[in-house]
Amino acid sequence: MDKSTSKRAGFLPGLAALLLLAVPARSDDSAGWWRDYAANTRPVALPDGKKLSLLCEGKGTPVVMMEAGLGAGGMTSWRKVQSAIGRVTRTCAYDRAGIWNSAPTDGPRDAGAEADDLAALLKAAKLPAPYVIVAHSYGGYIARLYAGRHTSDVAGLLLIDPSEPHQIERLVQAFPAAAKQRGTQAPPLKDCLVDPRPAEFVTKCQRAVPDDIPPDMAERYRNSQTPAAVSAMLREGAALSGLSSQLLDTEKKKLGSIPLVLLNRDPTMPFPEFAEDSIGAQRLWLQMHVETMDLSTASQLQVVPHAGHEIQLDRPDAVIAAVTDLVLKIRGTRK
Repeated sequence: MDKSTSKRAGFLPGLAALLLLAVPARSDDSAGWWRDYAANTRPVALPDGKKLSLLCEGKGTPVVMMEAGLGAGGMTSWRKVQSAIGRVTRTCAYDRAGIWNSAPTDGPRDAGAEADDLAALLKAAKLPAPYVIVAHSYGGYIARLYAGRHTSDVAGLLLIDPSEPHQIERLVQAFPAAAKQRGTQAPPLKDCLVDPRPAEFVTKCQRAVPDDIPPDMAERYRNSQTPAAVSAMLREGAALSGLSSQLLDTEKKKLGSIPLVLLNRDPTMPFPEFAEDSIGAQRLWLQMHVETMDLSTASQLQVVPHAGHEIQLDRPDAVIAAVTDLVLKIRGTRK
């Protein structure tokens, strides 16, 4: 690690894999993405009857498949990066069952079940393997389980500030006071499961409409946030510390030399989930990500300056650059 990286990170000085991304010009393709979303999103039927909403852009291989985080608005999470990456290779994003435009399901919503859905979707959509899986936050659970179960179909992994097994327990154990304060501020999402939606649904349950959405699509965005979508998100969250974490433990599999890149949020910025001990929480968060590096012999951890947890929205240029570099290395056109 060079001196500038060590000084900025302020901890873990022995981490040789830790790189500090520079700050290139910002990139934002969201206006074009929203238009493409409205015109070209299509439902894909899975063998078990689920219908998942899929949007693909561009041509070429390897296909980049994007997996959103928990409650992140599904594929809208990728609106600032997908079009640019689609100019490099075929790039697809989708909504998990119950999220945004994908039909709801009564089935399990743990990461293992959703990794199986991802495998079925890739096959049903006739997207050729091997894939580069790009995953944010909770999507990292799904990506890791998919990669372990279908290793020969994975060309590379890019994990964006990913969730880690048992992360909540580890953070709560380390910072109980901050965790208690966090718990008192959590919205009662279970109150949002009533259909028809209660009058206070907008203020209590609904994500804010993105600033970059075209005005004629704003109402569609609001209407997509149904009690069924809240149910799917709650079931994903309920399994996070239980079955989903257990599956990552029991199915942990080394990926050999498959390239693995992990983007970590800026550790000098606030950690809002544990604001009372933000610096300590950032240290533990980064340490958990360091532990993930042993999944591959070709792993690399990069800290992204000026980015919070949603790096793909805060620093889309960094995500675009990381995916592009990974794709070109896989093609053998970049050393």
